[in-house]
Amino acid sequence: MIDKEVITLNSIKELFDKANLDYTNLSIGYVDNTNFISFFDLNPNAYLSFAKLDLKQKDERGLINALSNSKRAIDCLVENTLKNFNINLKKIPKAALSFCEDVLEEDNRNISPISLRLFCALGLSPNLLITEVRNLRNRIEHEFNIPEKKDVMRAYEVAELLINNIKAKEIYSCKIDISDIHKHGDLSWDHFSGLVFSSPYRLSQKEIGYFGLEYRDKNGYDYLYKFDQEDKEYYYFLKAMFIAEFDSEELIYCIEKILNIINPELDLGKINLNLRG
Repeated sequence: MIDKEVITLNSIKELFDKANLDYTNLSIGYVDNTNFISFFDLNPNAYLSFAKLDLKQKDERGLINALSNSKRAIDCLVENTLKNFNINLKKIPKAALSFCEDVLEEDNRNISPISLRLFCALGLSPNLLITEVRNLRNRIEHEFNIPEKKDVMRAYEVAELLINNIKAKEIYSCKIDISDIHKHGDLSWDHFSGLVFSSPYRLSQKEIGYFGLEYRDKNGYDYLYKFDQEDKEYYYFLKAMFIAEFDSEELIYCIEKILNIINPELDLGKINLNLRG
């Protein structure tokens, strides 16, 4: 079959209507991974290496610089990761803030800065590390005492763990396929047959492009919706992309939230989600 021109649609609901899924027999698949790009001259690992060199100085200046560079490593990691999702860090979208309200526990809903709050809400860091990051930021911003070496080492290790955690998230991130058992049929578990949330379409090495949701009908027509940072569904898809391999319960929750946002009148009690893989 010859590929036909991609038709870009104006709303997510329009794309779901094209797919015409059987919500009582949904089939959810996930496979593959995305790759982050670096937007800054210095990356988180560079700041971490600076902190390591600072620690070798074994004096007060070295301790202070190591603490500051550990914080910079974390800030760089958070900002670079979110920029990969085409999110305006100078003005976090209302949809993102609403998403944070939905998914975060009450004591984490006021995490500052907001970029760190969104980073946490997307499931990009364990709560324990986020708590350590908050303590680190407070220690640097509100205290002027010379830090103890054990606290500086703790800050360095938190930054290192967070960087390694993101590397793992990147490796295991997934495309998400929302289909149903009729469309998927006897296809293999890793075959996509429905609405596919895909990794970014890059326009250049320094430009993220966009994340898209695609559907190919039985006649070979490709339909596409390009996500906007004001789409609340976008943040649930991002979260699903990172937790699919690790938390099936949370994956189902994200899919249900997406369906509910698209169609508030949909009876979630009648939805049946089958996970493949």
